[in-house]
Amino acid sequence: ESILNYLANFDIDPAPAISSGQFKMFNAHDCLSQFMNAGLPDAELFKKNIEQEIKTLSAAFPALRVYGEMVNILFSEGNLEGTVALEQLWNELLKTYSFSLLCGYNMDNFKHEGAQQAFRRVCSAHSHVLPSEKHDDLPQTPSYNRLIAELQQRTMALQHEVAERRSIERMLLEAKLAVENAGQAKSQFLANVSHEIRTPLGSILGFTELLDENDASEGELADYRAAISRNARYLARIIEDVLDLAVRSSEAQLLPELKLHGKRILLIDDNSDNQLYVTKLLSLCGARADVATAGREGLAMAKLGEYDAILMDPRMDGFTVMRELRSDGNHTPLVTLSEGPLEGFSGHIPKPVDRVNLTRTLGPLI
Repeated sequence: ESILNYLANFDIDPAPAISSGQFKMFNAHDCLSQFMNAGLPDAELFKKNIEQEIKTLSAAFPALRVYGEMVNILFSEGNLEGTVALEQLWNELLKTYSFSLLCGYNMDNFKHEGAQQAFRRVCSAHSHVLPSEKHDDLPQTPSYNRLIAELQQRTMALQHEVAERRSIERMLLEAKLAVENAGQAKSQFLANVSHEIRTPLGSILGFTELLDENDASEGELADYRAAISRNARYLARIIEDVLDLAVRSSEAQLLPELKLHGKRILLIDDNSDNQLYVTKLLSLCGARADVATAGREGLAMAKLGEYDAILMDPRMDGFTVMRELRSDGNHTPLVTLSEGPLEGFSGHIPKPVDRVNLTRTLGPLI
C-alpha cells in the first residue's frame, strides 16, 4: 500500500503493469513464512518459493528489478543471523539469474548502542550502500556513500543513547517524586487513622471514669457500660480494617518480589546505563544479576551457569541465543526487553524497565 501511495504522488498508475504481470507485489511476512525455519532461512524452501518466482519473471522480461524488506523484518526482530543468511541466499541467486536487488532497511533498527558491528555485517553483504540522507554537495561514489551511511548510523546511535539516558533520568525523578508522594499519603493516612482511633478511645476512657462515680444510678451505669461496649466494637472494627489493608498492600507488593529473592538472573545488554539500572532493580528484589555485553558472551554464560531467567535486548543476537539454548535442551525463561512479544521467547518487558513490570513478568516464570 505504501508503494502504491508513493507512485500515486508522482501520478504513476501501476494498474497496466500489474495486469500484464510486469509489476508484482508480495507480502514480506507471508514470504518469510514460506521458507523460515527456527529463525533461519531454509535454502530448499527459499529455492522452491522465491527462486521459482525469479526464474519465471526473468524468462518473461528482459530486465528484472527486485526490492525487498524481508531482511528488514528479520533484523527488526533482533534476528541478525537470519538476516545475514537471507542476504547470502539472495547473493547466491544473483549468480544464476540477472537482476538488480535493492534491500530496504529502516535505519531506526541500527540506533541502539553496539549496532555498529551489525550494521557493517549487513553492509558487507551488499555491493552498494545508499545513505538514508543524501548530500548533493558531496561525492556520490560507492565508497563515499558507504562511509556516509556508517557516519549516519553512529550519529543515530549517539542520539539514541542520549535519549535513553534522559529517559532513565526522568524515570528516576518520577520514582523519587512517587516516593515523596507516598510519604505524604502515608502521613495523611496515619493522621486520619489516629483521629478515627482517638474518638472511640476517648469515649471508652471517659465512660470508664464515670463508672467510678458513686452517685450514678443503675440506669446511668447501664448506659455507661453500653457506650463502652459500643465504642470498643467500633474501635475493633477500625483496627481490623487497618490491619487488613496493611496485609493486602504488603502482599500485592511483596509476593512477586519474594519469588525473585535469591534467584540468579542473566542480563544481556550492551548499554551500560541499562545494565546499572536493571541490576540495581534486581538487587532490590533480592536477586543476583550477572551481566553479558554481547549475545555470544551471554550464550556462553547461559550454557555454563544455572540461571533462573535470562533478560536480554533482542537485538543482541536474541534469536541466535534462543535457538541455541533450546536446541541444547535449555528451557530457562527468556524475557526480552522490547516493546512487544517475540515468537519463541517467554515474555517481554517494555523499555524503560520499571520495578513493577520487572517483578510481575519474571515472578510467574521463576
